[in-house]
Parts: sequence; structure tokens; C-alpha cells
Amino acid sequence: MKKALVILISIIALAGCEYFYEDGIKKEPKLYMFAIGIGYDKDYNKISNLKAARGDAYAMTEQIAHIVEGKMDYEIMLFTDEEEGFRLSSVTPLSTEKIYSYGKEMINKEKLSRIINEESFSSAPDEEDIVIFYYAGHGEERTGNLVYSYSYESGKYSDSTMSARDLYDDFLSQWEGRKLIILDSCYSGNFIEDGDLAESVKFEDGKNKGYDLSKALTLSFNSLSSNESAKTDCYVLSAAHKDQLAYEAESLKHGYFTYAILDYFGYDFENEEAVYTTKFDKKSIRVEDLYEAAIDHYPYKNSLKISSPSTTLSRFDMVIFDFK
Repeated sequence: MKKALVILISIIALAGCEYFYEDGIKKEPKLYMFAIGIGYDKDYNKISNLKAARGDAYAMTEQIAHIVEGKMDYEIMLFTDEEEGFRLSSVTPLSTEKIYSYGKEMINKEKLSRIINEESFSSAPDEEDIVIFYYAGHGEERTGNLVYSYSYESGKYSDSTMSARDLYDDFLSQWEGRKLIILDSCYSGNFIEDGDLAESVKFEDGKNKGYDLSKALTLSFNSLSSNESAKTDCYVLSAAHKDQLAYEAESLKHGYFTYAILDYFGYDFENEEAVYTTKFDKKSIRVEDLYEAAIDHYPYKNSLKISSPSTTLSRFDMVIFDFK
């Protein structure tokens, strides 16, 4: 019992720690967000259009910019497929400004790596910073791989995809900081199953709404020495289990999953615009909060059984924003 108490105290202490430079001056966390929204407007009868995905990415980045404006430093970048081709934009509460246009040529994994690591942010995240990767688009059947680029040349369709290991090993591993992956795509639960955290929380017929604290603490005790691969700085929030589809509705103008999170964030659906809110002025936002919001604010509760939000369960819960 004494040993368990010591471990629990250590967990609480680590979860609430602050970051300082070597000279003792506190460094406030900075938000780095990279979002991808792909609508597949030119489907060439090979892949279906998504009417909400691109708009979801715009709405999510703009609403988060409104939430953090004036509270913390941030850089938010948005990669989308537009009429003229693929585009990288910078998002602030005042505007979404195009930074680069890449035309309609295929964006392979090496090119995407350059876009993310060299063309997006002015600096690399430090250990005290927060990194959010958001994706709205197609997920491949069985694997859940993210279909982030596509082309049609000489009568031949082709696409580029990102697997869970691509995301973890080739992109996020290059960044320090606490990382949150938010995926609004079919079969996105694969990114939890193939990820670096040992367990997951799933919505199943309303029986498992939120975190199981007892289970989380048990995992903590068991994994401190036995599970060296488990990481406390990378979490996933997915729209569906690994064998489920994610849905969008034309009446909502959004995917079900993204709609729920935007509703929690205070997005103005009537005017389809991001707005400032005082809702989080004195509140921390954790991964658990977003997971429960994805269920509580889900627009069609009956659909939760066939398209069930999931998230990772680890020895810690990750604080995404802390506005206290």
C-alpha cells in the first residue's frame, strides 16, 4: 500500500509540473497545430467526395485559434485540397491566409514531411509545448491509413496515405512536447490499436462513457517497469473503432465527431463561424474532457453504436490547455 501511494503521489506531481529554463524563468507552453482536411472534389469515380471534411478542418482550426487567442502563443497550420490544388494556410482568429500552393500534383510522404517540418512552423516544439494533429478525410478500409493526397494522370488514379507508424515514427517523433492526434475518419481506431499506448477507452452501448480511473491506475503501476514502450506524451482521439465507419451529414455540414467537439468548444453553427468564448477562461481541457464531449455532444446518439469515438488510456491524462 505504501508503494502504491508513493507511485500515485509521483503521478500527481508529474501531471501538475511546470517547465522552466535553466535560468529559472518559467516558459509558457506554446500550441503547434497541424490540420489536414481533404474533400476529394475530383474523385474520378475512384473515391467518394466528402462534403464536410474540408469545412471541418477549417472550423476546428479557426475555433481553436479563437479559444487560445490572448491566452497562449500558437501556430496553427491547415493543409487542404482546393480547386487550384493542395494548399497550406496559416490560421488566426482574423483570417486564414494561404502560405503555399502546391498545385494538383501528388503529395508523397517525403513532400508532406517537408511541408510539416520545414514549411509550416517558425520553430520546433519544445518539451513543454502542445502539439495537435487533426485529420478529416478518408481512412482506408482495414488499415485506417489516412488518404491525404490523390491525383489522376494519364487515365490512372493514385493516392498517398499515412499509416499509424508513419505518423508516429516519421512525423511526431521529430517533435518534442505533449501530442494529441484527433482523427475524424473511417477505421481511425487503428491509430489507437497500432499506437504507442497499451490500452484504449471505447464507447460501447453507453456502458463505457469515460475513463476508468481504477483501470488507469492499475495500468500505471503495472507499466512503470514492464511497459517501456508506453508513452505519456502522445494521445489519440478517434471518431470510430478500427472496424467502423465515420459519418457526416449534409444537414449538419460537419462530420458527427467533429460536430460534437465543435459544439463543446462553442462554435456558432447557425452562422457557421468560429467565435470567442469565455467558457474555458478558468478551466483546464484534458483528453478525457474531449472524449466525453465527443459522446455528450454527439448529434445522433443512436449512431454511437455503429460509429463509436475512442481514445487512449494511459497512466496519465494529458492536459491540453490550462487557462487558470
